[in-house]
Amino acid sequence: MIKHSQKNTALSLILFAFQISAIFYGNYTYCQQHKSFNEKVSWEKGYLDIHQIHTGRGDASFMIFPDGTTLLYDAGEADQKRTKYPYFNIYPNEKKTAGEWLVNYIKQVAPNHKIDYAIISHFHADHYGSVNASNPISINKQYQLSGIATVGDAIKINTLIDRGYPDYNYPMDLRSHFAKADATFDNYLKFINYQVAKNGMKVQRMWVGSNQQVILKYAKKSYPDFFVQNIKSNQRIWTGRDTTCFDYIFLPSLESESDHYSENALSNVIKINYGKFDYYTGGDIPGFPGKGDYDIESPVAKIVGEVDALKLDHHGQKDANNDSLFDLLKPQIVVHSSIHDPHFQESTMNRIASRQIDAYTIWMSDSVQRVFKNVADKIYKSKRGHILIRVAPGGDFFKVLILENKSKKLMVKKIFGPYISRN
Repeated sequence: MIKHSQKNTALSLILFAFQISAIFYGNYTYCQQHKSFNEKVSWEKGYLDIHQIHTGRGDASFMIFPDGTTLLYDAGEADQKRTKYPYFNIYPNEKKTAGEWLVNYIKQVAPNHKIDYAIISHFHADHYGSVNASNPISINKQYQLSGIATVGDAIKINTLIDRGYPDYNYPMDLRSHFAKADATFDNYLKFINYQVAKNGMKVQRMWVGSNQQVILKYAKKSYPDFFVQNIKSNQRIWTGRDTTCFDYIFLPSLESESDHYSENALSNVIKINYGKFDYYTGGDIPGFPGKGDYDIESPVAKIVGEVDALKLDHHGQKDANNDSLFDLLKPQIVVHSSIHDPHFQESTMNRIASRQIDAYTIWMSDSVQRVFKNVADKIYKSKRGHILIRVAPGGDFFKVLILENKSKKLMVKKIFGPYISRN
């Protein structure tokens, strides 16, 4: 006969085994036991939130670290593409610009109503904003509003990090180079100069190899297993040891005789670590050589190592997301930040499908869904909506929340997971 205490012990062991098994096999809704994983969008202390925001015109990720420190990675706003494949519509609607909708989103989720860090991955309009004669002028009359300038005009940015400050001379004098094409880069410099002089914003070039440039500002000692590792910027790539780096050799030469060069290849790359959880984002770095591009992904992937989640390089384009990236990083999920139909490539989707990775995209058009129906239905868990990766305190597991992108107020549409962090 089993004694009462023995029965309790046996019952507890059975219950524990059931819970663990259910978590791993995905049939257990964790929000039933932990109210912090309910349908609220607001961040809570101890959690790591990674938002991929859909505006239809550019790339933007907003991250809230466990102590409330915030990081905006890109704030894109490209002009509509007048070609066979135009950019998606502005979301939620065209009553505001893409930059204004970014402001609306960030104000709803930022715990301190400011942006502690902003990183511009590289100088393309869909990552930092495009300027033409139609863009409005800021109230201070010092610059036009688009992308990062719109966001920084409305929300205080404490520190901005890019690939070129202060001289902007790699791989050539960017001031003269961009002046030949448009006024966007010049406007970006005007925005920086004003914010530095009048609002005390700090501007820095990315310190490759460092994990002390973007740090927790409010309770660093409470989360010793959290850090942001700078992996790459320009030609510099971290070796994986202390802060030493090496130079990627561009073959053929990065610059052409026409002063054209691959801006994508120079993107800033970071990895976020929180306990067992790891996240990678690399701007638009390419992964296939030829036609002016290079295989930057393979050497970067060797340094990054395994992660649980990543954002696809170059919006999922065919020149990126090679086998090395997936084989070495081994993500459980990928986030796909698309802004027009060519960002969906069958070759990329097949690489994801062959590795049984769950994919989430902020927007997939009806035409793409028709053309790639079989593979798209197989890999994409969600095809429309803002994407929020919510990592539990300590980093042991995470969920994916899909937020409605058709209204100005953020609401949860679906929840996926939990996924168990593996590293």
